[in-house]
Amino acid sequence: MSKKTKILLILIGILLVISVGLLMIVFFNKKETPLQTKEVMEQIEGYNYTLDSLDSTLFKNEFNELKKILNESEINYEDYAKSIAKLFAIDLYSISTKINRSDVGGTEYIYSTKQELYKAKIMDTMYKEVKDNSSKNRVQELPLVNNVEITDFKESEYKLGEEHVNSYEIQVSISYEKEDGYDSKIKIILVKEDKKISIVEFEPTKED
Repeated sequence: MSKKTKILLILIGILLVISVGLLMIVFFNKKETPLQTKEVMEQIEGYNYTLDSLDSTLFKNEFNELKKILNESEINYEDYAKSIAKLFAIDLYSISTKINRSDVGGTEYIYSTKQELYKAKIMDTMYKEVKDNSSKNRVQELPLVNNVEITDFKESEYKLGEEHVNSYEIQVSISYEKEDGYDSKIKIILVKEDKKISIVEFEPTKED
């Protein structure tokens, strides 16, 4: 083996050692992107209504309105019911703020014994095609609510189990940042559950 060949082999060996070393440094120092999670930013004491880190600005504004209502020495239940209806509509239909299909908006406003059925139904219908966004790389157009208005309000009666209880029936109008065929009007029925007001039923309504 010639002297030139020996030198060439030595240089190749040195380059291989350096390359392997650099690859090992990159590999062991590589920081994985943390998975996206929701963090509870605020909770209304005694009611367990929460404001999360991924909630929209519209939701945050209405959440603050609900806090004011519940902090009054005497609660105005009509205003309370209207605020819950708005928060529910914003949370359910702002699907772009959800991490995946099991991150079902509006669940905490549903009557306690109906929550599991509600969540399962939404996952199998409205949220069925929602792609996972845990890694923050979802490429999918999903709705974001930019306004909710109360268009009708009345007190009524609702059959809950074997009982007939007082209820609030509220119609809301929903608009989006980008209209794409999602519900624009829904009817929501709410009843008192202990000291809370909870939703027992909701359904889309047709345009007038």
